[in-house]
Amino acid sequence: MTDAYGRTLRAICLIDRNDPITDLVAKKIIELGQRRVREAMQLSVGSQKSLASARQELLRKARQAETGSHMSEWRRSPGLQPPK
Repeated sequence: MTDAYGRTLRAICLIDRNDPITDLVAKKIIELGQRRVREAMQLSVGSQKSLASARQELLRKARQAETGSHMSEWRRSPGLQPPK
């Protein structure tokens, strides 16, 4: 499992082991290990796939938040006047 953890961190270019994301990686490795996945490469690939889907969801939410922020800025802009 230690080998899979290191492989996964290197694959996602995560150097700082104090980063909170490393906890997610460790939990995913343990979860896969409890499902009887034992080979380090399989653990690493499986955890990367799980993290990729979580990353996509977070990116989608971030884009939605950014769009909402832009809309709020536009709504509050001084150039926007109510209809007369």
